Amino acid sequence: MFDLDIKNNAVASKDRTGLFFGKPECKLSEKTGELILNWCNAGDEDLVSTRKRVGETRNYQELVDLFNSYPSLQEVLKPEFQKRKKLLQVRQDVISKLIYNNPPLNLNGKQ
Repeated sequence: MFDLDIKNNAVASKDRTGLFFGKPECKLSEKTGELILNWCNAGDEDLVSTRKRVGETRNYQELVDLFNSYPSLQEVLKPEFQKRKKLLQVRQDVISKLIYNNPPLNLNGKQ
């Protein structure tokens, strides 16, 4: 459900698709209709299974491959992809710090 102001700017007040809620106000256009149509045609099964797979990706390349595999779901799942990307980046940063910032193990004089 969109609320329109006097200048015909729309802001989502109710959004079951997840496409518009929390986004800044904008003008409704054909692109808006295409986003809704793609969401409708995606089907719940694909959406649910892809959302689950996003959460199971282990690295950035897997995430990119999954994103590119489902062009019709890209806009719908964009927030999930972005959230997972940030998490994977943080994880990689932590691993890098652990590997490169730790002193070498003490091998009791052995190399």
